[in-house]
Amino acid sequence: MELQWKEGKQELFYSLPEEESEAAIALKMIEHNHIPGLLPMHRQYIDNQIQLTYETQGCHVLQEILGKQPVSVSWACWILQQVLETVSVGETFLLHRFEYCVCSERIFLDRTHQRIFMCYTPGLEHDIHQEFQDLMETIMEHLDHRNKKEIALFYGIYDMHCAGEVSFAEIQEHFERCGRKMFHRVNSLLDLPEDNVIKEPAREKKIEEALDKTETTVCFVRYKHQKMRKKKSGAVDVLPEQFVLPKGRYAVGRRQDQALLLLPQQISREHAVLEVEQKQVFLTDCGSSNGTYVNGRKISAHVKTRLNTGDVITFADISYQLN
Repeated sequence: MELQWKEGKQELFYSLPEEESEAAIALKMIEHNHIPGLLPMHRQYIDNQIQLTYETQGCHVLQEILGKQPVSVSWACWILQQVLETVSVGETFLLHRFEYCVCSERIFLDRTHQRIFMCYTPGLEHDIHQEFQDLMETIMEHLDHRNKKEIALFYGIYDMHCAGEVSFAEIQEHFERCGRKMFHRVNSLLDLPEDNVIKEPAREKKIEEALDKTETTVCFVRYKHQKMRKKKSGAVDVLPEQFVLPKGRYAVGRRQDQALLLLPQQISREHAVLEVEQKQVFLTDCGSSNGTYVNGRKISAHVKTRLNTGDVITFADISYQLN
């Protein structure tokens, strides 16, 4: 059994020797029912094999969208909630949750209908709990960390899932309960990075003109690839790929109320402070245990240090470059 791309379509080839098998039953359920959240597919017989073709026209791969710009926690939770809803609804049609492909490369976003679509693979089982954890970790690398309360919520759900403390149903219920109060709409420019995927020159020009008129913003991008660290619970420390900061003051540390939340144990609860002023950026170490560095040189605690474009700043052993 194999998943692969062919001419813009995703196709699944597999052999089904017995028509009365559970895989055949699942195929009939999908073909004769409209099941929300599943990619449309059709089958044909070739050389005693059943070939499934999944229709992805008009959809964008989630993994590609995540690589465009930081995404809000509300948008990330909306994606995860739709994944869980799709799996839950599928069970009412006798579809097994372990036959869903829950990874960012096999989840598709339909912007027209504002929902995600997933790939169901009859007869091919997946470790859905591990794949869901991997999906959360992938999303966490691209989160916008400016809303500290929402970030703390997301990390808390992630830790509980990794520790096996909550079920899929409990996570879904939590999203539904908190959604109206905390998560704002997901189709705005900041929440849904569609303009980086759908190429519309006129719209892109307007966006660029709007950005030129905004206040100073700076971007810190992860410097070199750093492996995620395993915790005792089996979870990992996931580091954001970048910070995009407008003018303001940002505390960096492990404490939940910090503006920029970094969770690895090497980071102090109150590690450092970043200040973005008009055309200037400053960094101050707050007496951290493992130090703060600029271009490999440790800076003195409680001393305001000016940064320049291209500088590499390191919190303990986590490095970002000022672009």
